[in-house]
Amino acid sequence: MFLAHFVGDVHQPLHCGHVDDLGGNTIKLRWYKRKSNLHKVWDSDVITEAMKDFFDKDQDAMIESIQRNITEDWSSEEKQWEACRSKTTTCAEK
Repeated sequence: MFLAHFVGDVHQPLHCGHVDDLGGNTIKLRWYKRKSNLHKVWDSDVITEAMKDFFDKDQDAMIESIQRNITEDWSSEEKQWEACRSKTTTCAEK
């Protein structure tokens, strides 16, 4: 859970946005019919929903999948990511 939260925070656009929205905490919305705010959805609700939808609420299965993706499926792509020199777009899709 920490890794998922940390990676989400690294990519959290709300941390460098407008000061007056308090990192998305003042942006109210509905997440699957529940009242929430954008920061909470980004920080935890997306992960919780993914655990339910893709891993049958099994945290160990989610952790194993993340570890497998990092050490097996994605590890061969590291050099390609490092070689990306694009200034306008990311190269993650490669």
